[in-house]
Amino acid sequence: MKMKSALVGLVLGGLSAMTIRDWPALASPSIETLIRQVERASRYRPAFNGGLPSVKRAQRLAKAKRATRRARRLGHA
Repeated sequence: MKMKSALVGLVLGGLSAMTIRDWPALASPSIETLIRQVERASRYRPAFNGGLPSVKRAQRLAKAKRATRRARRLGHA
């Protein structure tokens, strides 16, 4: 959680510094693209989770592992 708050702080600080420094020269589309990039980056959760894989991925892998074990036991694989 600390990592996420630090990242958000850095992003917001960087955005505010940029907007104050050259406000007339900065067009609104570039701000939108920056925000879009940040939103895209925030999809990848492992960095915010202390390097641990997501719960969803872990459950999916466990399900696949169970399925293959079951298939092998029943002689399908």
